[in-house]
Amino acid sequence: MHQAQVQEWGQAPKFIEVDEPALGVDEVRITVLATGVHQVVRSRAAGKHYSSGKLPHVPGVDGVGETDDGQMVYWFSMERGTMADRVNIPKRNIRPLPEGPDPVQAAGIINPALSSWMAFKTRTKDLPAHFTVLIVGATSASGRVAISLARALGAKRVIGAGRNKTIMETLGLDGTVVIADKPEETDWSALGDVDVILDYVYGPVTAHLLASLKSRRATQYVHIGALSGQDLLLPGAVLRSKNLTIRGSGPGAWAMHEMAQSIDELLALVKGIPEQPIKLAKLEDIEAFSPRSCQRFLSYIVGWISVLGWQTGLASIAFIAGTLIQGLIVLNNPDYIFQRWHGTLLIIAIVAFAVLFNTVFAKHLPVIEGLVLILHLLGFFGVIIPLWVLSPRNTAGTVFTQFDNLRGWPTQGVSFMVGLLTSVYGLLGADSAVHSKSHGVFIIGGMPPLVVDQAYHVVVSEEIRDASIVLPRATMWSIVVNGAFGWVMVITFAFIAGNPLDIVDSQTGYPFIDAFYNATGSKVGTSVMVGIMIVNTTSSVISTLATVKPGWNIPLNAVLVTFCCTALLSLINIGSTAAFNAVSSMGTNALLTTYIISIGCVVVRRLRSLPLPARRWSLGRAGLFVNLIALAFLLWIWVFLFFPQTTPVTLSTMNWNVLINGGVMILAFAYYYLHGKREYTGPVALVKDNT
Repeated sequence: MHQAQVQEWGQAPKFIEVDEPALGVDEVRITVLATGVHQVVRSRAAGKHYSSGKLPHVPGVDGVGETDDGQMVYWFSMERGTMADRVNIPKRNIRPLPEGPDPVQAAGIINPALSSWMAFKTRTKDLPAHFTVLIVGATSASGRVAISLARALGAKRVIGAGRNKTIMETLGLDGTVVIADKPEETDWSALGDVDVILDYVYGPVTAHLLASLKSRRATQYVHIGALSGQDLLLPGAVLRSKNLTIRGSGPGAWAMHEMAQSIDELLALVKGIPEQPIKLAKLEDIEAFSPRSCQRFLSYIVGWISVLGWQTGLASIAFIAGTLIQGLIVLNNPDYIFQRWHGTLLIIAIVAFAVLFNTVFAKHLPVIEGLVLILHLLGFFGVIIPLWVLSPRNTAGTVFTQFDNLRGWPTQGVSFMVGLLTSVYGLLGADSAVHSKSHGVFIIGGMPPLVVDQAYHVVVSEEIRDASIVLPRATMWSIVVNGAFGWVMVITFAFIAGNPLDIVDSQTGYPFIDAFYNATGSKVGTSVMVGIMIVNTTSSVISTLATVKPGWNIPLNAVLVTFCCTALLSLINIGSTAAFNAVSSMGTNALLTTYIISIGCVVVRRLRSLPLPARRWSLGRAGLFVNLIALAFLLWIWVFLFFPQTTPVTLSTMNWNVLINGGVMILAFAYYYLHGKREYTGPVALVKDNT
């Protein structure tokens, strides 16, 4: 028969073939129909639960199945595991399944229901009639079932606390508390008198809750789960100043015979519990989609690549802003000698300016970014109108039919693909709006009951209302609008540039500065036009650092480390601009790699006809086609990112991207297998269960 086994803590279960176990005394063989991956199952399989036991570990604690004589039963077993074709279970742990409940619903609901049922039955005492209960973590699977059970047991008032207000409003609660991102900002003042607190969250959230509690009644607190953290710091004054009883609920806090008795009671009620949204996966698929290996490994590697991409990308943007300033100096002062170390100092100054706005002036960022947006839109017309009006024009035939291969490549096609990378660079970063706490966290997700973690992108902007629809729409429109602006500007430049050979070796370092000057005949006008670009580019540096919402609640250490990284990278420019460009261009390669991995994960799920996470922005039937086109384009571009810009290739013109990227990946792989896989907690484990 087949069985799922965890052979190393934190790794995916393996779908393996094992011998049929011998049937013991007072045991019953059960053919498994459904078994749930509850929070306790995931925690045990990760080796993080106090009841995990030894390896190899068979996941699962309960299930629904059929005995050899055809009886439908529910069973529980902390010792045997349940993810197998068949299991041998002691008779005392088996209960007939009442007629009515769907077997899948029963397998998915009973354990989550048991957590609150056991808490009420064995860990609370002398509850008053029509008591009030607060369920912390009400949007979790266990929390939702707890609402129904609390009412069945006589609760008059059920209050829910969770992070997703919209979902809580659909649960039939008598009151809600929205848990803030910073637990100390959560407003618990509306609770009033509370008789029982069932807590699935724990950690800092609970510490602030208990400190804020102002109930005039005796309150019984029961700890059940720890979605927010395994530890809390609770001042002794809280315990002395509250009429508060604190208990825990779990195996050990109650006896197994108490659980067996409670299951009998619970099975009688299971038909009346509202059906929960349960998604299915086959046992044989568990290794293919299990989160613990794929998610942790992919998120770890993508995290490394993202850090590489954003750090080098920031240096690249600052380099453009700094050397544009140098270009204007050359234009306005012919006696100025272009020095690379001047550019390095300007890079450092630009990034220091960005750090200033992300620390001291962080609260003004929304206003500044709004002004920059206005400048961006008006500046487009401020640049393009003088070019249309004042400059001489190339003919349409020259613009659309003449191709100049100035890179030395043997074919126009290769030269075109290498040159296309500049345009790709200009369209990067549109996804940055959805990163609020970390970048590039893209993970493969499975589905309950076998595999529960299911987010593809776990962090979105926390500053935007209705972000699930607003952010994708804004991202798409930003690409459409800026892509259209870029297309118009490219065509305009092709018409006004004159002979490319006359400007390609510009003393300013940027041929378009010479083209602007040739078009306007005015150094002041050219300086203003280029100045608009400098402001916009500098604002990009500010935005790249601005990864949290305005205020002093910022990752200051991360901002300063980023500043130091950029400053150190800019020193390369003193020795060789070509070498610096090779390093900074890694940003494009790294970010495209994260896109390839993330879109690739989506494509795999679509091709396997696996359900995608709930989402409001959907491409519908066109989704797979769009994903495949995007993946093919990205892979094609990704290959050419490693090509040198010109031939013949020398040490100074070589594109060292392949060496540097390869080195970073080798380090990432080595560090993960030597250290990271034991210490690294993937983002899915940190995501609060808001659905």
